[in-house]
Amino acid sequence: MATGSGNKISRKLHTFRFDGFTRTGEAGKLQVQTRNTELSGGGAYPAYALENIVLKGENVVFPAEEGTIVRAATPAEVTDGVKYEDAIIVTSDLSVYRYEPNTGEYTELTGIALSCLPTIVPYLSAEKDEYAVLFGGTVAAVRAGGTVKTFAESCYKNYGCAAAERLFFAADGKTVKYSGVLSPGNTTDSADEGGYIVLPADSDMRGMCALGKYVYVFFEKEAYRLDGRGAARDFSAEKLSYGGGRIYENSVFACGNGICFVTDEGIYFFDGTTFTNVTKKRTEFSFSDLKTLYCAGAAGKFLCQFGKSALLTKSVLYNTETGAVSEIQCALKTACAYGERLFVNRGGEEKEFLFGKRASDDISYTVQRLNEDFSEKGVKTLKRLTLYGTGTAEVNVYCGKQTTPKTYVTALSETGKSIEVNESAESFSFTAFLSGGTTLTGAEAEVYAFGRE
Repeated sequence: MATGSGNKISRKLHTFRFDGFTRTGEAGKLQVQTRNTELSGGGAYPAYALENIVLKGENVVFPAEEGTIVRAATPAEVTDGVKYEDAIIVTSDLSVYRYEPNTGEYTELTGIALSCLPTIVPYLSAEKDEYAVLFGGTVAAVRAGGTVKTFAESCYKNYGCAAAERLFFAADGKTVKYSGVLSPGNTTDSADEGGYIVLPADSDMRGMCALGKYVYVFFEKEAYRLDGRGAARDFSAEKLSYGGGRIYENSVFACGNGICFVTDEGIYFFDGTTFTNVTKKRTEFSFSDLKTLYCAGAAGKFLCQFGKSALLTKSVLYNTETGAVSEIQCALKTACAYGERLFVNRGGEEKEFLFGKRASDDISYTVQRLNEDFSEKGVKTLKRLTLYGTGTAEVNVYCGKQTTPKTYVTALSETGKSIEVNESAESFSFTAFLSGGTTLTGAEAEVYAFGRE
C-alpha cells in the first residue's frame, strides 16, 4: 500500500450541523420528510390535534344512530350576560339536528330542505341573535335556541356568505343575489336593500366567500370583487387580475387573513391584492386532473384532500399565517368550518381541529431523514446525535438495512441534548416522533469515517 504524502488513510471525526429543517432544499437546513408536522422558520412541531367538541365546558356526544355527520356548526347567543351555545349537525342524508346542551338531547329540525352538502356561516341579526345560515340548494337558518327560518327557496349549489350585514348567495352560475341590511329574508330587487348582480364570466361559478368588507366570487379562470357596503344602488363589481390555473369548484374558502383555493396548478392564497401559488415548490404534489377534492378553511388554516382517484389521495394543511404547507394523515371528506372553528368526522366521532403545537395521542407527528450517508463512502460510525429544541422527542435510528431501530427518548434543549449511538453502517435513517408542545429546531451528527490525509 502506498504511504506517501497525501495517501495516508486514517479514521477522522466529521461533524454535520443543521440549524433547522426544510422540505424544499433551503441552504443550511436539513431536508426532511414529515407527517402531521409543520415546518416553520426551520423548526418542526405538531401541526394539529383533534379533540372532542366542547360546549359549555362539556364534551358533546353526537348521536351515532342518526348516521354519519358531514357538517357541524355551533351558533351561540348571549342573554343577560349568559352565553348559550347549541350544536347543529347535518347527517349524510342531509337531515339537520339540533343538540341542546342543557338536556343533552337531539331534535331533528323540520322546515330545512337541503339538496347538497351545505356551506354554513354565522350571521348576527338586528337583535344580535346568531343564526347558523345553511347554503345548500336553499338558504335556511337555525338560531341558537332552535328557531328555524328560510331566507330563500333557491340557491345555486352551496355558494354563499355573509358580509356587510347582508347575505350573499348564488342564484345561478353567474348571478349573485343579496339581501337587505340586517334583513336576510329580503332579496327583492330595490335601490336600497336586496337585489342581484350578473357577472360577465366565461364559466359557471366555482365558489364565493367574504374577506373583510368585500365579497369575492370565483369562476374557472376569473375572480370578481363585490363591494356590498351602503345602498344597493352603489354596489360595484371589479374583475381582478388573475393569471393562475383552472379553479376547482367547492375549493374556495376564506381563511382569516386571506382566501385559499385549489387549481390544476396547485393551492393558491389571495391576500386581497396578490394571488400566490403556495405549493409551487412542492414537487411531490400534483393537482392536475383531480378526481377527488375535499376542502375546508377558517382562522388562518386551509385543509385539502386531493387525488387522481378515490383511493390515492393526499391531505395537506396550509397555515396562512406562517406559510407552511404540511402533509397530514387525515381524511377530509367531512371537514367543515363554522366561524373560526374547523370540524371533521373521524372514525364515526365528530372532532374539532386544534392548533398551537397541540397534539393528539392517536396521531403520529414525525420528522424523517432516510439513507443519510453524510457524503462519505463506505462504512462509518455514527458516534453521537445531538438534537436542539424544546419539549420531548422519541428518536428511531436505523443502521443500514436494519428493520429494527435503536430507540431513544430525550428531553430537548436549545443548547443541545446528545444521544450516544456508536453504531456502524454505510448509511443511517432517522425518525423523530414529536409530542405536544415540542419544537425541534436543529440537529448535529458526529461521524467517524476513513479518508485520506
